[in-house]
Amino acid sequence: MAGADVGAQTRQILKSFVVMLEAVGSDLSHVTHINIFLQRMSDFEAMNGAYVEIMGDLRPARTVIAVQELPKPGALLTMNLTAVTREG
Repeated sequence: MAGADVGAQTRQILKSFVVMLEAVGSDLSHVTHINIFLQRMSDFEAMNGAYVEIMGDLRPARTVIAVQELPKPGALLTMNLTAVTREG
């Protein structure tokens, strides 16, 4: 777990996405949708600040859902995304 707060965890998840996307010939500019599952909706502003920090001007479709539990102890959120490769 990268950090005890939602901002640190958001940044780590998005940085992991960068590595995964690069491995398949893509990048954040090719993300079409991100699902975000927050344990506490009250963490939205902190998550969103870290999200904007990493995503910059990129604004793919996004869904934020509050969940009662997450499978990993200490996790405050989890995310998944849909992206395309650079060459389609």
